[in-house]
Amino acid sequence: MAHENTAIVDIEAPVEDVFRWISEPDCRVRWISGLMSSTGTTATGFTVGAGFLEVMDLGGRRYELDVIVSSVEAPRHLGHVIAAHGAFTTEATYRLSHEGGTTGVEFSQLTTYHHWIARFLGRFITRGSQQKIDHDLATLKQLLEDG
Repeated sequence: MAHENTAIVDIEAPVEDVFRWISEPDCRVRWISGLMSSTGTTATGFTVGAGFLEVMDLGGRRYELDVIVSSVEAPRHLGHVIAAHGAFTTEATYRLSHEGGTTGVEFSQLTTYHHWIARFLGRFITRGSQQKIDHDLATLKQLLEDG
């Protein structure tokens, strides 16, 4: 059973700037809480199939996450699959729209938990994930709007 999280935020910044902040590793570590590093593992640049190793601290537990870009239509769409082997797999999508000086960001993720305890506690973990996502997007908004 997959667990879903969604979030929407409007950011007073050009869509190209917002896309750069959600896609480039050096920017992602500045607004995604717990993300310690994001390093490219393929020589393909930022294209479908490109891989990244992200190191994340979640609640004092360190995860090495394999991230594969699954879809990209710069600067309007980014999809990727995140795998923490033995723990979970997440399909995440960012959709960006732009009107006037505002960029709308729609984020969604579907997470499948692999360990039986995580599957049992999935709805509680999903609730905590939602709080983290909301916090992270608020941080992204603040960073981009405050310049």
